[in-house]
Amino acid sequence: MGELVIAFMGDVVGAPGRRAFAHAVGVLRERFGAHLIVVNGENARHGRGLHPEGYREMRDAGADVVTLGDHVLDDVRLASVLADAREPIAKPCNFTGAAGAKSWTRWDGEAGKIGVVTVLGRLFMKEDRGSPFDAIDAELGRLSAAHPDRLFIVEIHAEATSEKGALAHHCARAWGETVVAVVGTHTHVQTSDARLIDGVAAMTDLGMCGGSAGVIGFTAASSMRIFKGAEGGGGGLEIEEGGVCATGCVIRVDVTERRALAIEPVRIECG
Repeated sequence: MGELVIAFMGDVVGAPGRRAFAHAVGVLRERFGAHLIVVNGENARHGRGLHPEGYREMRDAGADVVTLGDHVLDDVRLASVLADAREPIAKPCNFTGAAGAKSWTRWDGEAGKIGVVTVLGRLFMKEDRGSPFDAIDAELGRLSAAHPDRLFIVEIHAEATSEKGALAHHCARAWGETVVAVVGTHTHVQTSDARLIDGVAAMTDLGMCGGSAGVIGFTAASSMRIFKGAEGGGGGLEIEEGGVCATGCVIRVDVTERRALAIEPVRIECG
């Protein structure tokens, strides 16, 4: 085994996000040589949650692993997918309200064996799911004991970049040679802080797959209406169709040395 190339793409927002991701897959395979492609499907169902159809669409497009966030069961039909051990999809390990759902998922390829774990942050989140540090320690302790040959990617789905950055440092100190990357999702805004922390690739937010012309994948008009409250009138968020792109990162891992070699942010335009 040698170098493993992992692409991790940010939250998919609605149908434009699913199209953007599908377009990005070919670029990630051909231009970057990605062996493993992970994507957060948290908002693929009309901007909120994930439905089985959207999951299957992303898998057919080339997603090797799909992760979720705080909207795990906004579409209850996804429960059967999450309960199927054959499906490479996982809920956050500290989301306790989805009985039977997998808290991690795996990928086995010729270039290496990877486990993917997602954890919810607590700062500024609508629901406090407890300490992500305690949750990830418990999960990695259990998984690394059962699968000592496997490397792990940690995704923290959270609002605060500080919390996400702190978890990256925590994993680098506590889980060196087990965790090779800690990346953040949820804000839909790609950050410019991709770096290596003692062999752990870190980036506090991957951004999103969707329409970038509005506000985090939604139209500017509907976003302003929400923020203006009563003065702006009623109605919910509407999916943005303009400026469709996919953002995330590409990570290069030395499987033999069990450490990340490089991480770079990517932005792939979708025409």
